[in-house]
Amino acid sequence: MPTRVDEETWFVLLGQLHPVTGYLRIGAGSGRHLEGFGLDTAPRALLVEADERRLQSLEAVVETRPGWSVRSAVVAAENGPVVFNRASSPNESGLVAPARLTRLWPNLASVEEQERKATDLSSLLAETTDGLAAALNWLHVDCLPAGAILSGAGDLLKRLDVIVARVLIDTTAVEDPADLSSAELDRFMVENGFRAVTVLPERHPALGQAVFVRDTKRQLADLRDEQVRVGEGFRSRIADFESRLRSETEHHAAGSARMSEEIDRLRATLEDRAAAIEASIAARDEQAALADARAGEIA
Repeated sequence: MPTRVDEETWFVLLGQLHPVTGYLRIGAGSGRHLEGFGLDTAPRALLVEADERRLQSLEAVVETRPGWSVRSAVVAAENGPVVFNRASSPNESGLVAPARLTRLWPNLASVEEQERKATDLSSLLAETTDGLAAALNWLHVDCLPAGAILSGAGDLLKRLDVIVARVLIDTTAVEDPADLSSAELDRFMVENGFRAVTVLPERHPALGQAVFVRDTKRQLADLRDEQVRVGEGFRSRIADFESRLRSETEHHAAGSARMSEEIDRLRATLEDRAAAIEASIAARDEQAALADARAGEIA
């Protein structure tokens, strides 16, 4: 099992690769175990806890840290009503019913089921007014089910560099591990451009803190693919424009030819009519001359 020194080494290195500018922790607890996981160096942080009994202690921890704040909220996959389970061990209170965790903690019991209004990560960040949303690049979901909570992050995932999530390492340790297992979370994170770098086991070895970082190689590959798609799109648009231009040019050329033919036809018609008019005038003059001659004869 990794020691405290091992954990500090991991996060010192991650902090050098991805300096923390803003930190969000879901399931911050009472604040007794806030050290580590990159939080020590965070210039700005939001600590979220659903159990209102632990808020006073949490607020006392952060009141001397400028840029840090606390919020009471139940965070879930989407906005709406949920059941918040208060367990006999406050560390296991949350969206997962204590009955599902009794293989891990045989003495764990449910104290109360509360009807609560949940918010997703995107909405949670949208409601902040201290600039944390723009600065946020580290996220720690220190509760179960982390995968479901992360699914409500939306576009936030595109801005994050480091994500730490509580997961179930040993799937035999619970009866229904589907939404709790590290394998399920790994697949979700890969789909969203992250890769796992380590899992730090907790006091119970079946549980751990999975650490993910932005997969820069995949990000670069995705950017290259996007550039190729954009280039192909531009080439397709250019080819379409050239085709339409040729078509319009040919159309105009055909129109010009028809117009020239019409002009020639009109010119010929005008010439024919002019000749007919001249012939009519000549005939009229001839008739006038004959009339004058006849009038002379009569006189």
